[in-house]
Amino acid sequence: MTETPISLEVRPSQQLKPLSLKLCTKTLLLMPGGPVTEAKVQELRDLLADRFKKDWEKAVEYVNKSNDRFINKARGLLTFNGLILAALGNWYRETHQIPTSVVVGGVCAIASATILLVTHFLVNFGDLDEYRSAEREFSPYVVEIIVKAKCVVLAGILSLASMLIPLAAFLHTYFEQ
Repeated sequence: MTETPISLEVRPSQQLKPLSLKLCTKTLLLMPGGPVTEAKVQELRDLLADRFKKDWEKAVEYVNKSNDRFINKARGLLTFNGLILAALGNWYRETHQIPTSVVVGGVCAIASATILLVTHFLVNFGDLDEYRSAEREFSPYVVEIIVKAKCVVLAGILSLASMLIPLAAFLHTYFEQ
């Protein structure tokens, strides 16, 4: 009688080291959208690793495509913030007054743009040892993409506020007259 061998196949995610996130990253995880705990980040990373079955180059390429999408979203929000600031500047030129709502809207637009510029367009290679192989690069890159996604959400909320706060004040004064 022959026994069937038990499959001792190791999943790719089992080869990865446990995540160790910095305090700043853990704080960003609290924002809505995507994983909100370190365990959920690790679960997402493991699912992606298992999906590509040890083809680390393709896994990194997949995550890199996500990075490209977030950069494009950041570009769109930066353009939107520029238009909001131009509209607020035009408001000032027409009325020669600066209501609090315009100042708050401008601050929200500038804060949104600053977050995007700092998180998406500054270059930091971190630990160069991570680039020795795609397998080593994969985990930090997944965390980086999640951080960028959370920053896009925060910037989007600030951009929306930069438009709605002055708009609400304008409508309030318009309908009072």
